[in-house]
Amino acid sequence: MPLGYRFMSHGQRDPFLLIVSVVGFLACSVLPAYGYVNWPWPSFMHDYSHSSLSQYMGTQSNSTLWHLNVKNGASALVIGQNDTIYFGSLGSLVALDSNRTEKFRITVGGIVDPPTIDSDGTIYFENGNTTIFAAAPNGTIKWRFQSNGAVTIPVTDIYNRIYFGNDTSLDSLNDDGNLLWRYKTDGLVSMPSVGPNGDIYVGNTNHNLYSIDSAGNLKWKFNAKGTTTPASISPQGTIYFCDSDNYLYAVNPDGTLKWNYPSTNAGVPPAIGPDGTLFLANGTGIVAINPDGTTKWVFHPTNFTIQSVSVDMKGTVYAGSLEDRLFVLNSTGNIDWYFKSDGSVGQPVIGSDGTVYFNSGDGSIYALGQSVPEFPSGASMVMAIVILFGISITRLKLLHRSR
Repeated sequence: MPLGYRFMSHGQRDPFLLIVSVVGFLACSVLPAYGYVNWPWPSFMHDYSHSSLSQYMGTQSNSTLWHLNVKNGASALVIGQNDTIYFGSLGSLVALDSNRTEKFRITVGGIVDPPTIDSDGTIYFENGNTTIFAAAPNGTIKWRFQSNGAVTIPVTDIYNRIYFGNDTSLDSLNDDGNLLWRYKTDGLVSMPSVGPNGDIYVGNTNHNLYSIDSAGNLKWKFNAKGTTTPASISPQGTIYFCDSDNYLYAVNPDGTLKWNYPSTNAGVPPAIGPDGTLFLANGTGIVAINPDGTTKWVFHPTNFTIQSVSVDMKGTVYAGSLEDRLFVLNSTGNIDWYFKSDGSVGQPVIGSDGTVYFNSGDGSIYALGQSVPEFPSGASMVMAIVILFGISITRLKLLHRSR
């Protein structure tokens, strides 16, 4: 018997239990995520810890809801308030609603990378040059910060402080665009990540990973074998990153080595599953690694190069290939389904309703999912519950009288 249905003596479904089940389903369809959870996918790799872990359950359908050709191409996507989709394009930052209607376009020149959205909806982005931009949710520019070097994609913390790499330095701004501090390293720095304790982690070309507190003070420096990627950080504070010498490192919050794992990588840190499993795109496929550094499973599709991995709240893996496939794997590494696009598949992102979006190398954006009837909201929802509850009580009384 399907969950949520109880059959009465006359064979009809009890609507009261159906309502309880629907409410229960809605309440259980969101995973409490670390980082900030104001928006479905507010930053590149989901959150400021770069977990690539969604708090929502992704679609299990490979049906195309819509497919939008973008004139100047699209960067990786992020999702903000009301499932607004943001992406960088040649010369512009673009915002779409979840039905692909353009809300606004901010033209700044250059090549705009995916933005970051803070807890009040402010959008921070750069255009491949030396400027950090802040825009209001309606698309108006709030301020610009001119750095003295090339900047990385910015990230924010729970206090809406902004962090970004600036040539060989890590910079921090307040939400008014004023410089709080600058920490200089000995090499070009990566995009920073923020841990659950508020510390900032940044790698550089001199083989170092730095841990810097929110006041700009060095806590420790870890030396790897090669140039380091950005880091992803677990809720327990373990820092994961790769280097150009083909190792994945797990570093404890105090800067000591936990373990390392020999593996090629696609230049990004591993995604972190809800149970702590790591999913590393290693070019030819995906390696799933247990939190203790042992291999869980390996997925190697023939003639495909995996370049990005995202995970939903159930541990379902969504993997984009350099060719033209989105692979969807279950927790044991087997293919549940796949989708063929018209170009390479960027990092899949998951909306609050489970819709999976991704940018494609053919200059377009795809939305995959199942069309569902509109669910009543507000006063109509309350009225529906009251009416159905009343019907259920009436039926119970009639059954009692008939006995």
